[in-house]
Amino acid sequence: MARVSVPDLAVRPSRQTYTHLRPGRVRFASGDFRSDLEFDEEGFVVDYPQLATRLTAR
Repeated sequence: MARVSVPDLAVRPSRQTYTHLRPGRVRFASGDFRSDLEFDEEGFVVDYPQLATRLTAR
């Protein structure tokens, strides 16, 4: 992946790794950061620890 720095618009590489752990669970890693992401049956993120959790209707 690449990221674009603002305001200079420099393009920089961003090394990322995604490892399948089991159905509905993937480990994302970039540099020292690691997080296990949870997906639903349709491939949408349900839980991204330390970043977001999908809300459901009551």
